[in-house]
Amino acid sequence: PHILGYQHPIVTQALKAAAERGLVNAIGSDVELAFAKKLVSAFPYADKAILSNSGTESVLMAMRISRG
Repeated sequence: PHILGYQHPIVTQALKAAAERGLVNAIGSDVELAFAKKLVSAFPYADKAILSNSGTESVLMAMRISRG
């Protein structure tokens, strides 16, 4: 995150550790599932969370959900 500046050692180490574990975004890894559960529990009216890779993907998913 930019709030920590560029190449902050903690962020760099976390990224290296994630890369070594082979975690890939959007395939339902254990870390993503745990995050989604925590996210849903933080919002009383949420019953699910959808993680996306871009704003475009987020809007498309929102449109699909709103259509029922």
